[in-house]
Amino acid sequence: MAGNFIGLFAKRRTLGKVKEPYSCQIKTGLGGIAKNKGSCALRFCIDGTSFAFLNCHLASGNGEIHKRTEMVRSILDEAFSKAKTLPRAMAHNCVFLFGDLNFRVNLDNHQARLAVRESKIEHLLQYEELQ
Repeated sequence: MAGNFIGLFAKRRTLGKVKEPYSCQIKTGLGGIAKNKGSCALRFCIDGTSFAFLNCHLASGNGEIHKRTEMVRSILDEAFSKAKTLPRAMAHNCVFLFGDLNFRVNLDNHQARLAVRESKIEHLLQYEELQ
């Protein structure tokens, strides 16, 4: 993935517990042929608990929510798939999806902050497709 990075830093006493590390790239730009959009992913286990980290760069622009959602679906489906013996992303005990996701909250700043302060997360989930 051009421009994306993911790394694992661990204390020496923990490093020996890190098992089954695996990293991969998932290209979603221009139908999966360009490295401008997609994800770099890292997975490993510690003490029998599996972790998956996916650093994503999704499509930008207003009105592209369906494209971004499809990119996330594709990334989650394809991550770690080349390693036949490893579980897919969502089969891990802990999954972290982050990066430049380009999703938008369709509220002004004051309304969004008020919703967060009052734990009204459902207000943040309601969106209108911007045109």
